[in-house]
Amino acid sequence: MKKERRLFGKGLMTLMILFFYLPIIFMIVFSFNESKSLTNFTGFSLKWYTHMLESNDMVSSLYTTFSVAIIATIVSTIIGTITAIGLSKSRKVVREIVTQVNDLPLMNPEIVTAIGLMLLFITFQIEKGYITMLLAHIAFCIPYVMLSVMPKIKSLDPNLADAAMDLGATPWQALTKVMVPQIMPGIISGALIAFTMSFDDFIISYFVTGRGVKNLSIMVYTMSKRVNPSINAISTLVVVLITIVLLIVNVLPMIRNSKKEKAAKQPVQKSRRKGSLLALLLVVVVAGASFFGLQHMQNGAGKFKGQTLHLYNWGEYTGQEVIPMFEKQTGAKVVMENFESNEQMYIKVANGDSYDVIVPSDYMI
Repeated sequence: MKKERRLFGKGLMTLMILFFYLPIIFMIVFSFNESKSLTNFTGFSLKWYTHMLESNDMVSSLYTTFSVAIIATIVSTIIGTITAIGLSKSRKVVREIVTQVNDLPLMNPEIVTAIGLMLLFITFQIEKGYITMLLAHIAFCIPYVMLSVMPKIKSLDPNLADAAMDLGATPWQALTKVMVPQIMPGIISGALIAFTMSFDDFIISYFVTGRGVKNLSIMVYTMSKRVNPSINAISTLVVVLITIVLLIVNVLPMIRNSKKEKAAKQPVQKSRRKGSLLALLLVVVVAGASFFGLQHMQNGAGKFKGQTLHLYNWGEYTGQEVIPMFEKQTGAKVVMENFESNEQMYIKVANGDSYDVIVPSDYMI
């Protein structure tokens, strides 16, 4: 009976793994398909990866996604950790009030947070774009970091920092050498959650961005109504990058432990500690910045060189080659944002976003 239950459990686990990973495998396979078909594999080809790298919008959105996620993760982790440590030394009333305020964004629907942040930027007349998206991501990532760090701080001895200072440590040394190492698992968990939330966010990003700045989620959403295998290519690239990061994170501790075991048997010089994960993320940012810079080298010279056309259009209206051809002939740069409904478009336009050309339906005009 136990053997049957064990076999049933393994079979169920296999089905769950297939359910989660089969769509990803399907996406990766068809990113190499020669044709546009998503059901019939006609032959191996890398043309969709080539098209992805040649597409200004895709490279720019990939760069925006990674840079915003990395910066928001670093800033929110620092602020969230410092705030959590400060709350542990605060009075109970202050701690309870701040905790309730911190929990509110977690319980709020994302659309409410998105509209609230959009109205905040409009009230203070802050031009929406990359900076507003970054500030919004930092704002909604901080509560997740605090939620991960605070339980670790509560598990510590409340007299730990005082004991360290009694033994001669300065307040800064007590914080960095004693407390932070003890709560490091919570800090890492909070940082990973913050990165995931920022990387995956669509609703808040859509309402707080402008001037053609869009992340990968906005790009995929606006292209969802037309078959474009380049989406498979860029998604495959993201999966590969994340897999590499996970492998490094899991392999490095094993290598470090093996080195420690060898050092215990045979004395060797101490190796310098390297932030391999941070270095890899910085490489991704630099590579994205390089691609982002290359996109401006393809614009041809024309009588409109140096001018920018801001266009707000339906997601499936513009062909893939129309904007590059227009930019080549005129020398002007086109910044296009997409919407999927008139009501969606109206919210942004009615709240102050300005464009040179808008393409609404007749009744919305």
